[in-house]
Amino acid sequence: MIRIFYDKATGAVQHTFSGDEQFSPKGDYIEVDTAPAGPLTCWKVADGALVPSGDLTGAYAAIREKRKLKLDACEWTQNADNSLSEEKRAEWRVYRKALRDFPETVADPLNPVWPNPPA
Repeated sequence: MIRIFYDKATGAVQHTFSGDEQFSPKGDYIEVDTAPAGPLTCWKVADGALVPSGDLTGAYAAIREKRKLKLDACEWTQNADNSLSEEKRAEWRVYRKALRDFPETVADPLNPVWPNPPA
């Protein structure tokens, strides 16, 4: 069980609590079975339920950060001195282009479905 603490006046999620350690409630919270996807700023509590806040700024920032890590991890594939065939290098170029375009094309920034790298 995960406890979502929030500001009662605005519904803004402040932090989450999960685990087996001793729990002493301080503030308003609801309990949910699974942690919310994306940054907490993307969520609010309304009528006792966790709902999207409409502010996806944090979700897009997280996507851009993860995209950078993915691009950095495969940058070697475009170096002239690697052992990949030209066909494989081209597959990696397509994948890298999909990563670069991803923030503008992602359908659900709270549950992004990332492109798969070449095999």
